[in-house]
Amino acid sequence: MEYICGNCEADIKEIESGICPHCNTSFELPLEPIPWEQKSTLGLVGAFIGTLILTFTKPKEFFKRVPTTGGFSTPMIYALISGLLGTWFNLAWQMLFVYIGIIEPDAQSADSSMGFNILITVMSPLIIPIGLVVGTGIIQVALTILGVQKINYETTFRVICYSSGAAILGIIPLIGSMIGAFVTIALEAVGLREVYDISLRKAIAALILPILFLFMILMMVSLISSG
Repeated sequence: MEYICGNCEADIKEIESGICPHCNTSFELPLEPIPWEQKSTLGLVGAFIGTLILTFTKPKEFFKRVPTTGGFSTPMIYALISGLLGTWFNLAWQMLFVYIGIIEPDAQSADSSMGFNILITVMSPLIIPIGLVVGTGIIQVALTILGVQKINYETTFRVICYSSGAAILGIIPLIGSMIGAFVTIALEAVGLREVYDISLRKAIAALILPILFLFMILMMVSLISSG
């Protein structure tokens, strides 16, 4: 990595310490970008796997290294790949278990029927991006309500997208999707804490607040319809 000294503005080509070789000014060593942001040099597969490993093993370090700007397409593609792999594998496992008799099709509810799951899987290339965009907007509103300063939609979007990489855990039979959902929320909380320098409690609140609001709306609708 190359670095420009903030004091003498000299170009430092090789960084081995936190001292500029030209003016002897100390500086904080820059963090290396996450693998997915280096996919042009690491390759698509290597960058994807490297990002997943770093996300799951060192989430705090990972979000410190995530660029807060740089466009929407790069994190969106990462989230889309993860989501599609998780969704497709989840459907494949269900079809296999129904075929070999582990799951009884008649025992499934209407909402979780095979036809419904196939429809969701087919629509997932459209559903996933829409969910990321809308979900980011909702979390932005929650952060604003909680008084978080200097929030940025793109920054929040990048946190949500990279956290959504946990959707790939859907490749694990039966419980993979559920585990992926919990891990995604945990990563989102860590990510929001790191990029906005807020407490973990406030980050979790920003994620729970929309869920509580939705629950209240559903309760009101249920009461009105039953009345």
